Amino acid sequence: MLSTILRENKTPGVLLIWQDLAIYRGASFATTRHSHFYGQLVFSLSENKMRMAGRDGTWRAYDVAWIPSGLSHQTEATSHDFCFVLMDPITSGFSPDYAQNIETGAGAFEMGNLLTTESRVEILHLVENADAAARGRILEILLSCVSDKKREMDGRILQSIQAMLGEQNKATLAELARERGISPSRFRHLFREETGMPFSGYRLWLKTRAAIRELGLRGGDFSRAAFTAGFADQAHFSRIFRRSFGMAPSGLLKSGIKVQFFS
Repeated sequence: MLSTILRENKTPGVLLIWQDLAIYRGASFATTRHSHFYGQLVFSLSENKMRMAGRDGTWRAYDVAWIPSGLSHQTEATSHDFCFVLMDPITSGFSPDYAQNIETGAGAFEMGNLLTTESRVEILHLVENADAAARGRILEILLSCVSDKKREMDGRILQSIQAMLGEQNKATLAELARERGISPSRFRHLFREETGMPFSGYRLWLKTRAAIRELGLRGGDFSRAAFTAGFADQAHFSRIFRRSFGMAPSGLLKSGIKVQFFS
């Protein structure tokens, strides 16, 4: 079924970006081994399985690969297109935990038994006809595939994250802690306990995301994107981007890819 859709609707690569979700659909590409804050689903758009490698360097085949936040992995280039969905594990609500089932050193979990072919087809149709509302429907499809109930986050941390995603995008840890009525040291500990990452790591991710958005909006001015997002310089942004995505920032804007942003 996926192969039939490709034959009928072959289009140039497209990258769709919402605040807490991004989807790429197009030619597969190779990355070096990396890890990022977002959780990631990847599946091939052919009858062939796609492969991922993890810390042990072994390539394993997957119908649908799920890479949770922080798991080291890499992709390979093949003759087949693929689709990947990147999701903020905090705000999207989609963060299935299969840690107890993963092979040591692997770069992904198998989710083909949960995300059916029909669900994948529906996601692809939404990508081909994307609008601002597509994000909600895509998350509905994904959340319906898992029964895991996500633990409710401490309200003080959730409110702080919402503030950082909104008008207080440059607020310091001390400022956010003071507004929540707790000490900076307690806030720092609580943030890591609730999100699984340090405050400084999440702040760095938000800066990276802001730079990516600036790149898409301003046509590839890497120096301006780095400065606007708050990086010390372009080289710092490039290092963080490569560490997070396994490629240089220029790979995001490679020829033929259509980048579209939604509020």
